[in-house]
Parts: sequence; C-alpha cells; structure tokens
Amino acid sequence: MLKIVMQAWLAAMVALPLSAWCAEDTKIITMERGYYYYDGEPLNRSDLYAFLISDPRTEADAIAGERLYNPALGVAALGGMLLAWPVGNVAAGGDADWRFAVAGVAVGGVGIYLAKRSAAHYRKAIDVFNRRDTVSNSEGVELFVGPQQVRVAWRF
Repeated sequence: MLKIVMQAWLAAMVALPLSAWCAEDTKIITMERGYYYYDGEPLNRSDLYAFLISDPRTEADAIAGERLYNPALGVAALGGMLLAWPVGNVAAGGDADWRFAVAGVAVGGVGIYLAKRSAAHYRKAIDVFNRRDTVSNSEGVELFVGPQQVRVAWRF
C-alpha cells in the first residue's frame, strides 16, 4: 500500500509542474477591438514590445515595427496639419492656399503607408510568437527565454 501511495505522490510531483509548463506555453497574444491581450490581460504598446523582443525569433520584426511607428505618427500629424490649415482658412472666411492641402494629403498618405508597414511587422512578430515553434536549420543547443518561461532546444 505504501508503495502505491509513493508512486502516486511521485507521479503527481512530476505531472503538476509539467501541466503548468504546458499551460504556460499555450498562452498567446490576441488583438480585439484594436487592443492587444496576453492570456486575457490587456497589453499596452510598451508591454507588447517587451514581449516580442524577449523572443529572438520576433526581435527583428518588433524593432522594425517600433522604428516605423513613431515616424508614422509624426508624418501623419504633419499631413493633417497641412490639410487643416487651408480648410481652417476657408471656414474662417479667408482665402486658402490649396497647395498646402494637396501636400497634406500626400504627406498623410506617406504616414498611413508607414503605419501600415509598422503594423505588418508587429503582426508578423505576433504570429511567430504565437506559433512557439523553434524550427531552425542550425545544429546545436538554442536557449529560448520568453515571458515567464525558459526553454532549451537541442538540434542534431
């Protein structure tokens, strides 16, 4: 009887940490209504960036997406200002220089393009992060340090 109890206790000691590790590994980043979530918890942009750069497979895309994000905001704001200036003049009863409006539309288009490129890099990084595969053509030992987990992969 003692042997059966000891075997059950040993099996529980092995199975419980293993099941917790497997449950942790299945958590993914999702996007709902324009907001990012990790396992149901909301993520702000800096937390999302921290998650993505912690994984060597997603680091390059996260950095590229972040490098495009701030210039996209600046360029789009400049385009909006250039477009709003002549519209505001007309609304106030003055004369408008429509060259500013045309330039504003063009600059705003560049801002939209940069924002879409940034979002594409982030989407690609999130897809790779959620796959959790460690497929590689290299041989040897690879250490993966992710959010709340550490894994070692040995390829031969």
